[in-house]
Amino acid sequence: MKRLLSVFIDGLKPDSIEYMPFLNSFPHKARIETQLGYSVTCHANIYTGVWPDKHGLWLFWRKASQKSPLSKVKYAKYLPFCNSLPVKLLLHKYVTVSTRYTSFFSLPRIVHLPVRYWKYLDVDEKKMPCEEGYINKYPTLFDILRKENVTFDVVGMVRSQREQSAMVEKHVFSPEAQWTYLFMGEVDHFSHIYCQDSKEAIVRLGLLDRLLERKFSEYRKCVSDFDFVLFSDHGHIPVKTRIDIYTLMRKAGVDLNKFFHIVDTNYLRIWLESDSDRHLLERILVENLPGLLLTPELLQQYHLPCDRDIIGDITFYLDAPCIFPRTIWGYSRGINSMHGYLPGYRDSDGVFISNQPIKSDRLCLIDILPSHLQLLGLRIPAHVQGESIWQENGKIHDS
Repeated sequence: MKRLLSVFIDGLKPDSIEYMPFLNSFPHKARIETQLGYSVTCHANIYTGVWPDKHGLWLFWRKASQKSPLSKVKYAKYLPFCNSLPVKLLLHKYVTVSTRYTSFFSLPRIVHLPVRYWKYLDVDEKKMPCEEGYINKYPTLFDILRKENVTFDVVGMVRSQREQSAMVEKHVFSPEAQWTYLFMGEVDHFSHIYCQDSKEAIVRLGLLDRLLERKFSEYRKCVSDFDFVLFSDHGHIPVKTRIDIYTLMRKAGVDLNKFFHIVDTNYLRIWLESDSDRHLLERILVENLPGLLLTPELLQQYHLPCDRDIIGDITFYLDAPCIFPRTIWGYSRGINSMHGYLPGYRDSDGVFISNQPIKSDRLCLIDILPSHLQLLGLRIPAHVQGESIWQENGKIHDS
């Protein structure tokens, strides 16, 4: 079996390749249409080859369908000053040390959501993508390779983005590994802070490019003939406007904290106890915010799950170049560039690069899995919705 070297760079947009001469030297490039959502759903698309309405992962937080990992602090709402920041941080510390979560993002701090709602929270992604059983419904690329006894090395898929380049730098390639996968998340991290076209980001992109050139040369000394694939999950769009949803609602005469809700950087989900407040809330959002209510038709268009625990009763998408500064994750003060916007925006695209000819200049995240399986000489499972990009009829499915 021919060897395969793959590189994942979180958040790298196609236009930034011009700052990376080594990567730009590859003749075969394409744009990747991202998934509406953040990294959790993008990763699930990549590693399963199916859309979110199949694999069921969308945003990081969801409404707990059974017992929440945060239900152990359900009586904390009776504590004095329970919604002050110091008490919330102490409660979060207690939960994280008493709950085992192995997902990529661990258990983020909950800052603005009142403590009385914590018992309703759960996380969608409970394991790292490379772990067995990452998604119960569908096998991942890693699961398929394990089943087929294909040897592989995964380097850098750890929670700390600061360690990933160092891990890749130190990695010694093995000719025994049929697939080597380098996972690098720093670009997304510093893009949020600096924007990808800034001087700071361009310098860092150049350093990363030189690192990859060195590792490519090392791999070529180890394996004389191999396929090379590099891809990202989304691009980045500079932030221009910050909209405090709590202040906006209060000015409209509504206390958002009356409802169980989750504010992500550019998504708001609200769960209603009754339908009587729906019209008022939707009217305030539509009349005062740039964006879209995610209707059943739009959920279907973007292949999103319709599970109420995931989507909520009201789901509002805040359009570029805006963000909500006060979110379930924190204050977003350091965020100057963001993703999660509509896939149709040019800067939302991810990038695909290879040393092998490709048949299209545009692909989807769900095409990554079947394209890898074909390079590794494996059949593509019948449930996979993506298409291999290496030949015109590249979907070699089991019968």
